Amino acid sequence: MRILLQVLCCSFGLFALGCGDKPELRSEPAEYKGKVKFASGISPKDLTITFQPQQNAHPGGAKLAEDGSFTVKVAPGKYSYYFDAEANAKVPAFKKIAKTYHSPTTDHSVSFDGSGEITVEVQ
Repeated sequence: MRILLQVLCCSFGLFALGCGDKPELRSEPAEYKGKVKFASGISPKDLTITFQPQQNAHPGGAKLAEDGSFTVKVAPGKYSYYFDAEANAKVPAFKKIAKTYHSPTTDHSVSFDGSGEITVEVQ
């Protein structure tokens, strides 16, 4: 009887531990299209752009096509974007990117929310 009581108490304790708050669910990633342009209107090519989430999500990145366009798969939300020096050091267009775009900052951000193409303008 005593053993049965101990088993029931342990079972109830484990059950109670599993009944806490549910973890925050992340949105499923979706595919987004965008384009990078310099303030002059010219689009760089061959650069790798990285999107760092400002909320609970995974980062994303993409290589720019000839026309500066990209496709990235990320969860909806707000992201800081940057051009990492290590990934882009050998790309000629990287020399034209201001150093403020070499690391993530909230000054340079975009929102992926499903409403059209994303435009990223860099100086």
